[in-house]
Amino acid sequence: MRDEKFWLPLIALLSGMRQEEICQLRLQDVRQEEGVWVFDLNARDGQQLKNANAVRRVPIHVQLIQMGLLHYVEERRSAKDQMLFPNLQPGGADNRLGHNYSKWFTRYRQEVKLFVPGRDFHSFRHSATTFMRQAGVDEPTIDEVTGHATVGETARYTKGLTIRNLEQAINKIDIGVDVSHLYVKAV
Repeated sequence: MRDEKFWLPLIALLSGMRQEEICQLRLQDVRQEEGVWVFDLNARDGQQLKNANAVRRVPIHVQLIQMGLLHYVEERRSAKDQMLFPNLQPGGADNRLGHNYSKWFTRYRQEVKLFVPGRDFHSFRHSATTFMRQAGVDEPTIDEVTGHATVGETARYTKGLTIRNLEQAINKIDIGVDVSHLYVKAV
């Protein structure tokens, strides 16, 4: 079954989003803007974001769509869920949705012998940034996609990026692994 255990690492790797940003997505946060499917990261209805730059729209990578993310969204909507990942329960001292997932993810990596100290879920975010940089995406665009504060004069101009510009940047993420076996078949 393709649930949060399947989707969270893939979304992080193919978007550069933070774990908690992904965990707290609601179904209404997955929408189209100018014909582009996006994750609408916002601080509405109790959602918490790291900073003001974290409020943004992140285009959904074409490979996530090919893997069936939009089908998953429709399944959740049909089930009358509100959250994209309804199985996640808050935990930890800060009562975050990603707390228990993070613990599970660490245990899972230990069980399958992929655990490396110092590499955690946040490493997917770093990898996405690296892949965009290697593909020639400029730093201000990467910062806008990932919700980083852009330092310097270029910050004044990046807010003019269109959703299509951001989509092009996201779709330049190439993880260097053939994942076509994960694509859903057309119905």
